[in-house]
Parts: sequence; C-alpha cells; structure tokens
Amino acid sequence: MTKIIALKDIKESLGIGECRIINFFENSLSCYWVLQTENGALFVKLPYLSDPTLGLNIQEKRWVDYVSKTFPAFRWRKKADSIKDLIAKEARTLQLWNESNIDSPKLFHANSKLISTLFVEGTDYRALLEKGMNKRDIDRLCETYLKTKGLALQKRNPYYLHSDPKLKNFLKCEDKCLAIDPANLVNTSISVEELAEGLSLYFLYGAYTLNSERANIEKLVSRMIASFDREDRLRLSELNLQLCLERAKFPDITSYRYTFNNYSAENIELTQKLFRR
Repeated sequence: MTKIIALKDIKESLGIGECRIINFFENSLSCYWVLQTENGALFVKLPYLSDPTLGLNIQEKRWVDYVSKTFPAFRWRKKADSIKDLIAKEARTLQLWNESNIDSPKLFHANSKLISTLFVEGTDYRALLEKGMNKRDIDRLCETYLKTKGLALQKRNPYYLHSDPKLKNFLKCEDKCLAIDPANLVNTSISVEELAEGLSLYFLYGAYTLNSERANIEKLVSRMIASFDREDRLRLSELNLQLCLERAKFPDITSYRYTFNNYSAENIELTQKLFRR
C-alpha cells in the first residue's frame, strides 16, 4: 500500500519547492514518481519491505532456503530488515558510482523514507532484448557491469558492485548504458571476490526473460560470457556446473514466481553449453 501519496509530503521529504507530477506507478516492491521541479525532472522511489517467497509452495521454499544459505553463487544476498536499510544501500552505491564516473543516474536526495535521482529517459535492457539487441548495446551493457565489478575488486569495497544486475536494471540512454536500482543488500561477511562471482552469475541469468526469443537470449548470454576474462570464465563455469548438480535435487520446481527460478534446468544446461564454446 502506498505510504506517501500527497505531493506536499513528497516535497517536504525532498526539501523542494513547487513541482508537478509527470508520472506515478507502483508495483509490489516500490512506488515511483517522476516530478518536474525547478531543479529539473526528478525520479523518486519509495521502497517497500516485501517477502519474495510469499505464495511459493513447500518445495520452492526449500529450494530458496537451501541455495540462499549454502550455495556459493547465492550467498551474496542479505535480507533487508527495514526500508531505511534499502535506501541507505542504494544511496551509498549510487554516490560511489557518481564519484567514479560509472554511467548511472545522479543521486539527488535520500532519507529514511525515500530516494531520488535526476530523471533520465531511456529503454531498459529487458525491453531491448525483446525487440532485438544489437552488438553495440550488448558491449555497453557488459562494459558498465564490468566497471562496477572491477572497482569493487580494486578498492576492496563491495558497495561498488551492482547488487541487482538483471536486465531491467540497466538503461540505454542515447549511446550509454546506465546502471540503475542497486538496492539489494549484500552479505559483507563474505569476501568481495565471492560477492563478485555470485553477482556475475546472477548477471548472466538475468538475461533469461520470459518474453524474448531463445535465440536472442543465447546470443546475449554468449557475448556476456565472452566479456569476462579467462580466469573469470573458468570460475563461473565451475559455479554453473555445481548449480547443475544442486538444481537436480529440486526437479519439481518449474515456475518463474521467484528470482531463483530463472535457474531452471534448461537455462542452466544452456549456459553450461555456452561456457564450453
């Protein structure tokens, strides 16, 4: 349910003057506004705390619980205890990206209730894939992702990582690929290397969307794999092979109601074939 509706409440939270609503939309994770202000157009997000396992059957919950706690490729995830935690994480990462010239929206304001950035208009990469993505688009996507990964490893700082690197969280804006929405919390009790490995595998599986042609997905994942250096490819291939074995323990899970279910047996096997090319 929407927590802030009145425009005056948003203005007070942001500390801005006169403005008007250009757009408003809501989903199960957040509600969003685009506002025209004297500072230009702003994108405003109010996140919700939600249970991603709501509605799953027993077998699906067992799969989620098992891989979240034990499998290396998924131990990067950390559950948020409050909305404040989600906002603080996203703001911290966006600030680092802005300071490091990683293509991303410019952070405008964040507090315990909401976060706002300068509004940028573009097309998310999930929509691009459904239409047919060209090589330049894929190259820009990989370059942006690898910049976040490279800085995290170089500076030994996990907050440079894109913590939710699925296709809809990359935005084509003119000739650039912007990283957006890095709100997921990361498990800082494990090494930056393990975090990067888990998120890199998640990056690959974020390409498996329901409404895209299989040939387009295969082409995209192949190029994403090729963008990693040889050492990374070997390690990710090893993790993916382990995932093949772990996934086989849960043969009854076929739905896409939860993020982890992108890791269907078919998708895992195809990814392993692409690693071997």
